[in-house]
Amino acid sequence: MKQIYFIRHSVRDTSVQDDLTAPLTLKGIQLAEQLKEMIHLENVNSIYSSPCLRSVQTVEPISKLLNQSIVIKEELREREINEWLIDFDEFTKRQWHDRNYKTDSGESLTEVGERALTCFEQIMTDASQKIIISSYGTFLACLFHQLTFGKFGYTDFLNMTQPDVYLGLFDEKNQLIELKRKTLSSLT
Repeated sequence: MKQIYFIRHSVRDTSVQDDLTAPLTLKGIQLAEQLKEMIHLENVNSIYSSPCLRSVQTVEPISKLLNQSIVIKEELREREINEWLIDFDEFTKRQWHDRNYKTDSGESLTEVGERALTCFEQIMTDASQKIIISSYGTFLACLFHQLTFGKFGYTDFLNMTQPDVYLGLFDEKNQLIELKRKTLSSLT
């Protein structure tokens, strides 16, 4: 059975508006350190992350502890919006209710889900039995939506925290058996 730890990045420094280079806050760094205690690290063979700084910083403490490099995968990036949104929450809600809705040069949640599933299937060819994937909430929620055949939805997405950890258990055919949220008291 393959175990995948899906990690949503920790708390972002919102004073940096560039999505790719926005770091974690001090609290975000502290919470990332605590992730080492909630993930069963023995036999973790591979760590994947989106290229954004905060996703990498979220799994760096685990990477250092295990003396493993982080494999950067561009496909783990957040959805493309490509324009400033006045009401981001309303836009997100609309996207979840119409999964094909998008900005003129952006991605719909359907497109993000397809990209997420393709990337995930590539990662699943890794022979490792225990893998960590660090990315964004929207990316992970779209992947979970795909893996659970639509059961993971908008309300689940809204309940995600920074950071957040889900453990996915997969059979020998890489089919999801169970997806469970892991908790750390200080994450709430």
